[in-house]
Amino acid sequence: MDDDDVVDGDVDEISCLSGGGSGVVVGKREVLTAAHVVDHAASIRVTVGTESAAGTVVGMDRSKDIALIRVASTLGSIAEPASHPSTPGDPIAVVGFAGGEGFASKNGVVRAVDRSIEVAGVGKLHNLVELQSSAAQGDSGAPVVDASGKLVGILQSGANGSGSSQFAIPMASLETPLEEWLGRHKPTDVDARSCPTPMGPGDTAWPSDVTVPRAVATAVDEAAFTLSVLFQALADADEPTVIAQQVDSSDTRAFHHSMLKRTVEQVDVSDAGELRHSPWIVVEFTTQQGRGDGPSTHPEQTCTEWRVRYSFRAVRGTWLIDNAGPDGSRPLVRTCSSPDD
Repeated sequence: MDDDDVVDGDVDEISCLSGGGSGVVVGKREVLTAAHVVDHAASIRVTVGTESAAGTVVGMDRSKDIALIRVASTLGSIAEPASHPSTPGDPIAVVGFAGGEGFASKNGVVRAVDRSIEVAGVGKLHNLVELQSSAAQGDSGAPVVDASGKLVGILQSGANGSGSSQFAIPMASLETPLEEWLGRHKPTDVDARSCPTPMGPGDTAWPSDVTVPRAVATAVDEAAFTLSVLFQALADADEPTVIAQQVDSSDTRAFHHSMLKRTVEQVDVSDAGELRHSPWIVVEFTTQQGRGDGPSTHPEQTCTEWRVRYSFRAVRGTWLIDNAGPDGSRPLVRTCSSPDD
């Protein structure tokens, strides 16, 4: 199977304030994924290609570990279900966004059907398809497709290592709840919890000397979520996801494109607030890079300390980066110590 032809429908990356995973487009604005990917999430972000949108859960069945997310904008092509159930020996592919790998497909075969397993934190699951295929963290909820790119199910869980067993939730378990959920107009309860991330939100995520006014805390937390996704994507060298966290600004995109050539370390929030009803966040971080790849003012630097003020604009129901620049009169960059300097 070729990566370009592996799935008949768009595959999405899902970021939550409790983790992340993959999903598949099953409606004009709906994405199907595993319930454990989004359960207890304080906020949900769906990334398709180079665009991001806020998401809400409109249906969840924890007993089957499936959930449906609705986003604030129209998505791409809808996955077409396979016309026949899987049988042992059928070739398949798992198409997901494993952490650090970006979009990738892993070929395999159906090993067995009608399997039951006990999953920690989920419980007993039945009627699963056992796969001989590799997968990794971030592939949960990924579409499993047949040789013609048709959807046969979604991945329930993944484990590192090629040739290991994975388990998929088959279309037979998905069709009835999907039919009901696609007609819903109100979000469902996911027991949202505050989950600290490298950039916030949550009471324990912000530095003790950074005070965010209660009236703007939600907007600032959502903006911090955007930065969490951005810096994780920079670490993974995942340029489409980096682009998806930004408004279409050539200067800002060029700035973050240059960051993909560097290793970003020690990311910390130093200040945050609101200006004209839009959040802003000041972030300090360090980059290591080869000589010649330093900032435009000091390209010879191999280690640089940055202080960047990010401003945000509301797009597709979420706060995306509108601008990245100096924090007032403070310098944008300064040299840090490096063994090569």
